[in-house]
Amino acid sequence: HIILLDSDTGLEQRLAFTGKVSTRPTYDQHNKRLWWTEYRRSTMFQQKVSSTLCYMDLEGKKAMRPRSLKVRANVLYPTPDNSGNMAWVEYSADGIFSVRIKRQDEEDMVVSLPFGQEIHSLAWDNKSDKYYIIITGDQGMWISQIDNQGVVIPLTEAAYIALSHLRARDGKLYFGSIASGRDEIHCYDIAERKEYQITESTYGSFDVAPAKADEVVMVTYDSLGYHPSVQKES
Repeated sequence: HIILLDSDTGLEQRLAFTGKVSTRPTYDQHNKRLWWTEYRRSTMFQQKVSSTLCYMDLEGKKAMRPRSLKVRANVLYPTPDNSGNMAWVEYSADGIFSVRIKRQDEEDMVVSLPFGQEIHSLAWDNKSDKYYIIITGDQGMWISQIDNQGVVIPLTEAAYIALSHLRARDGKLYFGSIASGRDEIHCYDIAERKEYQITESTYGSFDVAPAKADEVVMVTYDSLGYHPSVQKES
């Protein structure tokens, strides 16, 4: 289920139940919505499972009512921008991963990766007004930018280091990395083309997202389990 967490008091409020989530929620500032995806099993073929696009309005008459949006392809990582445009990752049975960018009053832009490369995150940055993805291939994992013409441009060197849960804001990319030997939160400055680690945890930190201007939120792990936490960016 989806929980509203008060970061000042720690109080939790359950907003809605979900199915089996395949992509964590993303906030749509323009439409005041949450977007995520869920795995759905076919009612006809038990072994067939698809990933479905879901959303929930936070305001209006239909607020707090989860709904699904029919999309032919399997969908992951729904990512809105601040002007009402929407993008997500699609994957097909032949192993091809693509990013579909839906712009208002324009044709969709579809950017497909070569066979053997998979997309593991999608994020949009408000400062550069571009999309960013984590790619897995034979060379390892790396972060790339999708420019306005749909060209995929690598930003980091491919390496056998697990990267996860990419988010972006104000010209910076936030993600999980095991470069230090355990899961920690890293930041990549797009303009300076520099990566640095911003957490040092006892057991690990995961699922980062930018919060206030100088803060990030994440999940940390200790001997008592998983906990949401807030940290200064620097």
